[in-house]
Amino acid sequence: MFCLHILNFLVQTQQVVDGSSCVLHRKCKLLKFDSISDKAVAVAEGSIACVDPTEIVHHIPLGIGNWKIWIERVIDSTTLLYRPDIESDYMARREGTNVVWPKKYVILI
Repeated sequence: MFCLHILNFLVQTQQVVDGSSCVLHRKCKLLKFDSISDKAVAVAEGSIACVDPTEIVHHIPLGIGNWKIWIERVIDSTTLLYRPDIESDYMARREGTNVVWPKKYVILI
């Protein structure tokens, strides 16, 4: 159900983008689904750093369907990271660092 809500939101707002290199360095928002409000909400803002699935991020390949995002502003510090690393499980203190986020939960701004 979670994924369906996010995908419906992205399709309705026509902000689904592909994994091509034309999105590199574009400003974006990272989304998560809020089960209380039943809406997708922004948890951070940043820019797309890499879309290459072979790129190594925190010693692990980025993988298909994921993007490396440079975090410029955290909106919800309590959000769990999609792929936690040795430093943190949460979005807190991630400003100025890279995180891995599923591209289907990234919208361009």
